[in-house]
Order: sequence, then structure tokens, then C-alpha cells
Amino acid sequence: MPEINVAIAIFYDKLGNIIIQKRGKSVSKTGEKYGFFGGRIEKGETPEVAIKRELKEEIGFVPKGLSFWGIYSYQ
Repeated sequence: MPEINVAIAIFYDKLGNIIIQKRGKSVSKTGEKYGFFGGRIEKGETPEVAIKRELKEEIGFVPKGLSFWGIYSYQ
């Protein structure tokens, strides 16, 4: 299976509540009903550029400040 790089945003408040995206039937590629905002990092993009693009495309909003948490991988 080829490596896929994605960038996601997690919106949360001071109480630790998070906002997740309810996926529509046409978007649910692998049966997920809910997910975080974000998507694939395109060739030549940094994770920061990718998440800003994805947020603009998905919800029409890009926060003024984004904090980078880290890189995670799984197989």
C-alpha cells in the first residue's frame, strides 16, 4: 500500500470539546460517518499549506493561528 500524507485540523475549546465533521453519504469512501477536517497533502505542499487549502475548500474558513502538533504514522 502506498504512503499517503494528510493534514488534519482539530478544533477544540478550553474544556476539551472538539468539533468533528459529519460526512455525507456521497463523501463516505470507507464507511466513516464522522471525521476531522483536512485531506491529502499535494505534491510540493507543506502540511501547513495543505491544511489551509483543505479548510478553505471544505468550510470556507482558515483560522488566523494554527498550531502544529506533530507527525504520526501507522501501517
